[in-house]
Amino acid sequence: MTSILKVDEIQNTDGKTGIVITPDGSLESVKFPEQSNPSGRVITSTTMSSYEEGYYQTTFTPSTSGSITLSGSHRYLRYTKVNRTVYIYGKVDAVSVSNPKGFIHVSLPFPIDNESPAGLNDSRRFTGSVWVARASIGMTQFILYGIEGEGGVRLYRADTDINQPTSAELFGGNESIALSFFYHANE
Repeated sequence: MTSILKVDEIQNTDGKTGIVITPDGSLESVKFPEQSNPSGRVITSTTMSSYEEGYYQTTFTPSTSGSITLSGSHRYLRYTKVNRTVYIYGKVDAVSVSNPKGFIHVSLPFPIDNESPAGLNDSRRFTGSVWVARASIGMTQFILYGIEGEGGVRLYRADTDINQPTSAELFGGNESIALSFFYHANE
């Protein structure tokens, strides 16, 4: 004799938290307890409904003109996405350039969120860690800057005003670039 237990939801005694399982048996979401009025915070969700990890092929595109080519075997960055928060990390190698000008646009697997609570226009902007070896300035003289609604993060020189983007000109085609940052995605 075989016994089968079918469960579509596991709840705590408060009836608000638990694990939700789809009809095919896969995990749909994990619900956490909601707090009412938690000391100056605005809670927008207490449900974790997605998790994804993998690699994506990134591109480095100069903002004004020219090109930067990444190595065929070292052009992938790793990502982990939990709900809408995306963690990016890894190292890529530039192998050739063709007269690059401007800042460098580093592609992302998901666009940066463009929604901000009222009055918080810059709340979706972010920075992260970047290290560039063999560029024409020091390896820590670069900065990452993410702007809401964009499909990539910007790589600027850290030793100048970001309104004077000249990071692409510092690449000669033999750089190793390590990146680590996180952001909120649009999807």
